[in-house]
Amino acid sequence: MIFVVLSLLIPIPIYLLFLLAIILITAFAGRTLRELLAYMSPLKLLIPLLFILNLFFYAQGNVIWSFDLRIFILSVTYGGLETSIMILLRFFVIASAASLFAVTTGPEEFELTLVWLKIPWKLAFIFSLTLRLVPDIKRRYKKIEEAQLARGLNIGRSPIKKIKARVPMVIPFLAAIIRYGYELTEALEARNFNDIEGRNSILRLEHGFHDYILYIFSIFILSLYIYLNYI
Repeated sequence: MIFVVLSLLIPIPIYLLFLLAIILITAFAGRTLRELLAYMSPLKLLIPLLFILNLFFYAQGNVIWSFDLRIFILSVTYGGLETSIMILLRFFVIASAASLFAVTTGPEEFELTLVWLKIPWKLAFIFSLTLRLVPDIKRRYKKIEEAQLARGLNIGRSPIKKIKARVPMVIPFLAAIIRYGYELTEALEARNFNDIEGRNSILRLEHGFHDYILYIFSIFILSLYIYLNYI
């Protein structure tokens, strides 16, 4: 949470790179860097699109390159380039922090933590279910993709061909998600979800030395930034 807040407050690219480096080093030290990068892999198509759109639609500062389309002039400016880089870096920091949280925190632990913070159990269960839903949906999509490839689907190499090749996966993917929703509803009703008040858990929240060091380090970075910029 602190890193997400800092990514929205900091206006200097080098500091955002510093935050991103801290997240990646933390993931490497915890041996979860590969899983973190796998979580962020679906963004590889969104990132270039986001960069190009911001590059052309933030026309501020001196012009680097321009092209007359008769209807309007398409131009790249220093302000647009700086804004695009800032937005991308903020996007990277937020996405990597969220991916690190998802990789290192189990849904059951997250649910237990929310209950410990006096959040109603049903609401905590919904949050943990959302956290569990992302890798489950990704796993189901992977199965559909492998099934389509086994039936002779040719994805191709160019981005346009990849998009067109994945169009036949949309309907079975939506059907799988709807079926998953029905199965989840039936499972919750079978376990009398609406009438459960008090619950016990076999898990226990335990904080080690490294956890407290990470808490102190994160709070120190936020406090240092607030002190240097606002105090």
